[in-house]
Parts: sequence; structure tokens; C-alpha cells
Amino acid sequence: YINAIVQCLCHTEQLALYILLKNYEIDIRNIKNTIVDYSNSSQQPIGFKVTKTFVQIFQALWNNSSNTTSKLLYDFKSIISNLNKQYSGNEQNDAQEFLLFLINTIHDELNLATAQRYRQKPKNSLSSTTISSQSSSSIASSELAHRAWSEYIDANQSIITSTFSAQLHSTLRCNQCKQESKTFEPYLLLSLPIPQKIIKPVFITVVFLNQSPKQLQIGLCLPVTNTVKDVREAIAQQSNLDPND
Repeated sequence: YINAIVQCLCHTEQLALYILLKNYEIDIRNIKNTIVDYSNSSQQPIGFKVTKTFVQIFQALWNNSSNTTSKLLYDFKSIISNLNKQYSGNEQNDAQEFLLFLINTIHDELNLATAQRYRQKPKNSLSSTTISSQSSSSIASSELAHRAWSEYIDANQSIITSTFSAQLHSTLRCNQCKQESKTFEPYLLLSLPIPQKIIKPVFITVVFLNQSPKQLQIGLCLPVTNTVKDVREAIAQQSNLDPND
């Protein structure tokens, strides 16, 4: 699961350009300067272990350095395991959960939001903003969405947010009092259902008793919900037979 996520991220164009152009070095340098500026705050020093190791893996993969990739992946796994015991050991885990954990960790390391109030009281990257109709009845939804998004971006500025972040808008309306509650929720991932196949190819060989040729192969595209009766009727139609034969 780790390999699958690393491969996906290494082939994400915007993230790849960010690393290839070494923009991460600029961000790390700016964040280090910010830490010096706020050295008297209670915030713990920020490390960049996950980001730096991921960058090394990215560079090894893109440079086809197979001799170093396995060692880097081992180091990466060790760092991840120390941060989250869920990923210690060799058991399989949910790839999507790991992706969310990884990009959130990289975001926390590379967050450029430098306002002291955010350094002292960081916001959850997935927190939502809820506004009641009493305070928003005269304000367009687009304006409210813009305000909520601006507030989120003020506290979350990294390559992760610029690449993966978006915002959902939902409205809850009371049928009796007609009051509305609008919620603006940022997200990094959306789970999409995998379309199920509704048509299935079926290949059938019909063997005749008193007919030449003796065998006839028929290819059919049938709905997956078809019964045996439906299949028999489709075969009969293609081979000019009685479905009851």
C-alpha cells in the first residue's frame, strides 16, 4: 500500500515539478526563518524528515537509482512507523488512509502560513466553517464560500493544499422555520464509486447433433443480471434454434 501511494504521488505532475525545480528547498528555508522569528513561542520545532525522505525517494525513482531506492524506502517506512504506530510492522493497511496521513504530514512540515496566531493555534486542515442564515441572508453563497476558502488558505499554505485542496458547500434548510445553515468544508480527498460493469461478454459453443458444421461459437454481450433463461433465448436467437430445445 505504501509503494502504491508513493508511485501515485511521484507521478502527480504539480508535485513532481515542485520537487524537480527544488521549490521545496525555498519553502523549508522560509519556514526555518519563521521558526527563528517565533523562537519564543511555545510551538515545538518543525522537522522535515518525511518531506526530505520522500524527496530522496522521488529523485531515486526518477533517476532510476535502484541501488538506493530500497534503502530509502526502508528509512521512509521507519520514519512513518515512528510517527504512527498503525504503520509499524508488515501488515497491509488501507492505501487511502495512508495517502491522507502522508499528505497531511507533508503539509504540516511545509505549511507556509506564518501568522503567529496560526503557529500558536494551528487549524485542522479538514475543519469546516458553518454560517447560519441570520448572519448570511444578505450575502451571496459565492461570497461566503470565498470568505471560508480565504480563511482556510490563510492557515494552510503548502504544495499539498495548492495541489489537492478544494471545498465542499452544503446547505441544511429547516422546512418549518426556513432557516438555513451553510457549511463550507475543505477536503484533500474524495472517494468516488467504481462503476460496476452492467454488460458482460459471454462466449458459448453450440454443438449440433445433425447439422454441419457441428460446432458454432457465439459471442454475446449480456446484462450481468440476466438469468439462464435469458441466456438460452439469446443463444437461440443467434443460432436460429428454439429456446426450448
